[in-house]
Formats: sequence, C-alpha cells, structure tokens
Amino acid sequence: MGIALADFEFLHKNILQKVQKDYRQIKILELGNQHLHKDFEIEHETSKQYFDFVGSFHVSIDLNGKDGAIPINLNNLIEDNDFIGSFDIVTNFGTTEHVTNQYMCWTNIHNLCRKGGLFINVVPKNRDWPGHGYYHYKKSFFSSIADMNDYTIIKREINVSRGKGKYLINCSMVKNSDNEFMSKDDFRKVTKESIYKLGKK
Repeated sequence: MGIALADFEFLHKNILQKVQKDYRQIKILELGNQHLHKDFEIEHETSKQYFDFVGSFHVSIDLNGKDGAIPINLNNLIEDNDFIGSFDIVTNFGTTEHVTNQYMCWTNIHNLCRKGGLFINVVPKNRDWPGHGYYHYKKSFFSSIADMNDYTIIKREINVSRGKGKYLINCSMVKNSDNEFMSKDDFRKVTKESIYKLGKK
C-alpha cells in the first residue's frame, strides 16, 4: 500500500505525543518494505531510507527481502531474541491484510513491541478495497484486541486517502504490559465479527 503524507503525519503526531523521544533514539519495526508516495517532497523513495537518514534504528521485514528488508514470513512465529519486545514503534501501513495467518501475524506484532511501545496501523476498511489483500477490518477489531491484550487506543479514525471510496482505518495503540497475546480461540471469536475475508486472490 505504501505510505502517503497523511499516514506519515499520523505516525509523526503519535511519536511526538506518546513516545516522546528524538528520532535518533527510536527503534522502529516496519511491516513490509514501504515506499513513500509522490506527495512527499523529499528525495527518499522508501521509509527505510528516510528513517535511516534521520538516525532512527529502523528494521523492515518483508518476505520479498527488497529495499533492505529482512526476509521474514509473518505467517510464522518470529523467535529472534534481538527483535522480541525491543521496538518502540511497530508500523503496519497496509501489510497485515496480505498475511493469510492473521493470528500469527498479530501475535508477532504484539511480541515485537516493547511494553509502553506504540502500534501504528493504517489498513483497509471493511469491503472498501475490492481485490486488495486477503482481509479487511472493521473499527471494532481494534477495540476488541485492545480490550483482550491490555492496549490503550490513542486514536482511531476512518479516512479516505487512496482515492474515491477507498476508506482506511487509522488506529494507534499503546502496549501497556508484557502479557502474552490473546488465545487463538479468543482471536477467532473476535475476528469472526470484525474481519472480512476476501478469499484467495
């Protein structure tokens, strides 16, 4: 999906308000090798290039291994001790909807973020992106996983930022504790009502 200027502003505001660290002190884990949209007036093509330039510790993970991304499959449990619980921010700019194993994907997101860290999500709103990805989300998805995992929702809104009728859910959340991610059975109950499955591409 990539990162539009509005998405980056959403990230920046959350960093200033909640993380309260200089960019050079922030550890960022990015899902996908994200490219910056043309509405950015900077010379960098990818967000990795930008965050490296400003001095952040930045890691991107993408199965394709492109643009400096580490080739990791989010369908599988990530067990690298250098990654678990070590990131101030985990960003999900339109990546999770492409992962078939939703439970494992969101488990990884939970595990990679440190206690007190921030999740930034910009994902397709339910059924508004025909043919895009495997899953679309309802706003209630984030309320449910926040309740079940001791997250605090900072901001949750619906925006149009990719053309007519293509709505996105923007949601930022703080991870309050180092508890384990919710059970697979509980996740299944939540997603039954709050995730729409598009089926195979």
